[in-house]
Amino acid sequence: MNRRHSALHNSPVTGERVGPKKVKWGVLGAASIAVRKVIPGMQKGEWCDIAALASRELAKAQTAASNLKIGKAYGSYEELLADPEIEAIYNPLPNHLHVPWSIKAAEAGKHVLCEKPIALNAAEARTLLATRDRTGVKIGEAFMVKTHPQWLGAREIVREGALANCARWLECSATSIGIPKMCETSLTSGAAG
Repeated sequence: MNRRHSALHNSPVTGERVGPKKVKWGVLGAASIAVRKVIPGMQKGEWCDIAALASRELAKAQTAASNLKIGKAYGSYEELLADPEIEAIYNPLPNHLHVPWSIKAAEAGKHVLCEKPIALNAAEARTLLATRDRTGVKIGEAFMVKTHPQWLGAREIVREGALANCARWLECSATSIGIPKMCETSLTSGAAG
């Protein structure tokens, strides 16, 4: 399951630019965020093939899959997890179902990208980590801010100290309107990253 992807390279046979094999994804549910934002975004990715979508209602899965040009539609989440072609799942289910279905996916040998929040409390998070360690699959939270180029750039600006004067101004302004004084080091030491 821990397939390695090679970097883009020229084919020794054709000379054409070739890249890694796409990961075949399955989506658990037809949530609005999935069908409006995440699936279309993933379909633009070089390494993503959204191969299947499941819903508790087959007709809903079929409609969403047809609209998004996804090849397979399932009337249950279990059917999707049993599909041997699916390598990873995206889990946009309601929050209380994130951990149970992410665990089921991991136990079926599928890597997991779970919508936020990945867990409702620390105990659930520990259970998910234990499942990840036991099954050997990757489990991640769909939280793009940490790796988005815009926020990586902002973190670098803070680390370089370019906002130190701004942070000091915010601290003084907050104190002057009655907000308790903030810890100065948290404002100037790159706490945003």
